[in-house]
Amino acid sequence: MEALKALIRKALATGPIPGVKYALLRAIWWLAFKTQRRDRRMPKVTVVIPVYNVESYLADALRSARAQNWPNLEIIVVNDGATDGSAAIIDRFFYRTPFMRTIVQQNAGLGAARNAGLAAIEDTDYVMFLDSDDLLPLGSVRRFVERAESSGSPLVVGKAVCFYGARYFDRTSTAAFFTKSHKAISVNDLPEILGDATSWNKLYNWQFWQANHFKFPVGVAYEDMTLVVTAYLAAKQFDVIANASYFWRVRAEGESLSKRRTELKSLQDRLLSMEQIDKILRLSTERGFITPNVHLSWLAASSRSTYHCSSSRFRSPIRPSSTNCTIGRASCWRTRRSRFGPNRAASCARRYGRPCTALASRPSSSFPNSAASHRQFSEPQS
Repeated sequence: MEALKALIRKALATGPIPGVKYALLRAIWWLAFKTQRRDRRMPKVTVVIPVYNVESYLADALRSARAQNWPNLEIIVVNDGATDGSAAIIDRFFYRTPFMRTIVQQNAGLGAARNAGLAAIEDTDYVMFLDSDDLLPLGSVRRFVERAESSGSPLVVGKAVCFYGARYFDRTSTAAFFTKSHKAISVNDLPEILGDATSWNKLYNWQFWQANHFKFPVGVAYEDMTLVVTAYLAAKQFDVIANASYFWRVRAEGESLSKRRTELKSLQDRLLSMEQIDKILRLSTERGFITPNVHLSWLAASSRSTYHCSSSRFRSPIRPSSTNCTIGRASCWRTRRSRFGPNRAASCARRYGRPCTALASRPSSSFPNSAASHRQFSEPQS
């Protein structure tokens, strides 16, 4: 049975089946794009797409974005100094897509590219992000906007589904948050949602974004974790959509930035994000904006990867090695997921009600250009 399952997974991942599936999808995307009806009276949605050396995947990402059946859509594509054939693909789509704009800049990283796209927005009601190797399901933008308009929430979170070839599967770390949809809730109602700290499966009210001066940090990996957690806290309420709202490509060769978990720089950046989030949650708890359970829930969630998918083919091996904890006489486990062991923090928090000093004793650090994540919290803005 296991051999049969492995064979099916392989057939769906590579070979003629994915080829046929995406040939059909491209035809559907083209028809959806050609039959669109524009209506500027509807709320405007801007999709920001940063691009760097993804010529193999870029065309499908752009097709899925422009095929969205929302009548007032704008796409801003930021060429972050790509050196492959991405520029030619962008130009081809630009000349055929009247609601698409392009920006070209020297390579500065994902955070800087997103910031450039945001700075180019002249007028919009909502903003979304799409990575240039991922896809938007048909109707995704419409579902996001209709939910935001009906509830008045400044933030809407949609379920992200992993895909590899023609295989689609849930992210183990976040699937439990999307068993059902929620309307007008806060982090106190669903504290585990802080484990979903990616920027791209969400719709943001543009006035809400500007009022909180959100800006992506530059020159770091995991550039969206702190910002997204800050957005959860700043929103008086947010919605959750249980339907698949974003398709996140799993790249077996490990090229995707969020999968470079063994690189020291990436691990250090992740730890910095965790330190920032821990500080923000502590401050919010002290000021009564959130309950203590939210902070403890995040500490527990941090022991699980935000990015893992429920496919053993891509799950990183966890090989614990005992490490003495610095709190009391507890002996906690440290995994290879982080040099400094986020599992230790979660384990100590569950046992002693406070995080491990392996995190607490680390020197405070801040990302460049991340003023939003360190602003002094006053009454949350909507």
